[in-house]
Amino acid sequence: MGNDFRRTGKSGVPGPAGGTRGVEWCRDPQGAERGLTLMELVVVLSIIAVLVALALPRYIIPRKNAYKLEAINILQELKTMEWAYYQQWNAFTSNVTSAGLAMPGGSHWATPLLYTFSPGYIVFGTYGAVAPMSWSDIIYVTLSSDGSSTARSTF
Repeated sequence: MGNDFRRTGKSGVPGPAGGTRGVEWCRDPQGAERGLTLMELVVVLSIIAVLVALALPRYIIPRKNAYKLEAINILQELKTMEWAYYQQWNAFTSNVTSAGLAMPGGSHWATPLLYTFSPGYIVFGTYGAVAPMSWSDIIYVTLSSDGSSTARSTF
């Protein structure tokens, strides 16, 4: 019944009137100690560690890609605004805030910054501001005066 002890009906010890004592508890010689040995515990923890190591990249990589798409969408909107400004004034803005970009609420990215400015092209980008993104996660876009653009990222 889950115990290592069993009840026996007789005992080898004589009672006060020469009979045997009543029911007594004695150790079950066939029942082994229950519980995990240290080796079993190490094996179980090793199996769990391998499963986590296999599953974690399948979770983190798509999550980072989703955040990357969020930043690309923000920069795409800024790129459209910069291109419209260039079409009107034949020059790019000297800072990206003058383009009129409104950052969406709950974004994991900082307000885009101007990295390089010249008459022929402009480079602007953003970096991670909220976990799980970090300041080292950078996405930037180069927009040329002919309308072509390229996007790159550090992750």
